[in-house]
Amino acid sequence: MEIATISFAFCILGTLAVGLWASRRGKSEAVDYLLSSRDHGAVVTSLSASATDVSGWVLMGLVGMAFSTGLGVLWVIPAGLLGYALNWGLVARRIRERSKADGFVTFPGFLASGYSSKMSAAVRLITSIVILVFLTYYVSGQFNAAGKALRTFFEIPYELGVIVALAISLPYVIVAGMRGTSWSDVVQASLIGIAVIFVPIAALSHVGGLGSVVEGLRNIDPAMVSLTSGKSGSDAILHIVFWLSIGLAYPGQPQILTRFMAAKDDHAVTRGRWIAVGWFLLVSTMAVLAGLTARVGFADNAAIVQDSEQIIPALAALFLPAVLVGVVLAAVTAAIMSTADSMVLVLLTTLLADIRNVDSAKTKSFSIATRIGVGTIVAGTAAAIAFLSERKVFTVVLEAWAILGGAFVAVVFYRLWWDRTSPVATLAGIIAGLVAALFLNGDNYQIQIAASIIASAVAVAIAHVATAKATPLPQIADTPNSSEGVS
Repeated sequence: MEIATISFAFCILGTLAVGLWASRRGKSEAVDYLLSSRDHGAVVTSLSASATDVSGWVLMGLVGMAFSTGLGVLWVIPAGLLGYALNWGLVARRIRERSKADGFVTFPGFLASGYSSKMSAAVRLITSIVILVFLTYYVSGQFNAAGKALRTFFEIPYELGVIVALAISLPYVIVAGMRGTSWSDVVQASLIGIAVIFVPIAALSHVGGLGSVVEGLRNIDPAMVSLTSGKSGSDAILHIVFWLSIGLAYPGQPQILTRFMAAKDDHAVTRGRWIAVGWFLLVSTMAVLAGLTARVGFADNAAIVQDSEQIIPALAALFLPAVLVGVVLAAVTAAIMSTADSMVLVLLTTLLADIRNVDSAKTKSFSIATRIGVGTIVAGTAAAIAFLSERKVFTVVLEAWAILGGAFVAVVFYRLWWDRTSPVATLAGIIAGLVAALFLNGDNYQIQIAASIIASAVAVAIAHVATAKATPLPQIADTPNSSEGVS
């Protein structure tokens, strides 16, 4: 245990050190704090965006879902590929180029760009409120995951684990901003890769290989070897739609889209997409394998019986050397923190600039005292929510993911691909998508995301026809690579 603890501490402190070291390369301007002066290359862009996406919901939530339901969760892979195709294929380059052309450095600033001062302020305010409410809830899910993971391994109170998670993620967000969170995400992505390679392979070899897992699942319940979890007809279709619809919400996640704004050039996006896709395939496939293997060989493990979302740490403790056990726990924590830090940065930015309608692109800097105060309020609120409600990580993340996707996906595409979207139409799309997502929240996940995106898109079209057209935004050439080249 002592060796594992030392190994865990070394990995976590190393991640913190990288994040703080990155701040030394930064400049004093707000654009550097918020977007790293738009200088991220392919590796940093891809791994920071991917690590932000693959949070505790994969290494804990998805593993637990695979344990509970079987091969039916494999639909998460095409769902993720759909989301990556939308983000990296359609959104990333255009939002990066428009961010540089129009000078916006935040997600609300993007949706409000090109409008009159009064309407721009309205769009930024409504967007900021949605982000503050539901991204805070999303962060609470990450702290929830961290509290559960640290409790399982170190046998500490859940609340203390949440506080530790807050203490780990907050310093480099406050000090280093986007540069610190992105570089630490690269380290965290590497740790996650180690965990998903070693743990499932060690467990798989113990139960006799992949064939034994499939046969064992069939003996437990034939539905567990079905890609529709034993469902047929309309229920099978809804099962597939549920998973694939998760991919539709990717372009509505502010914490991911800001990573694209920080990319150095189009080459960073073009090369980065393949790194991101490869990393996602590795992590998601091995996470599912870990859950399936645990169901066959280790369903009676005490830690797993208590909480099936603790499979990765439980299996690591069974099969890996102590030093690697510490690395694996650090990886689980890193998966959580890589998302939490990105979200806290977005929330901090929203309070510092967007909700006050401050033009961050022209602001010299935010004082360290202001960052500490606002960052503590943001992270503290999320931690307080986690204290009040210890829930399944998968459920919390899915709820927040669906609501943000419903509110923002359609308007993101309108703003990127239809230059004359009016501000009233943008507001109508956000509100309609949000209301639809909230109305369908709960037992209607199968249709929640798709229906709310459709409602938002229809609301934009209707509101635009009914109101005056907005001033056109700059056109972006549809070429594979911009003339900017490699800087």
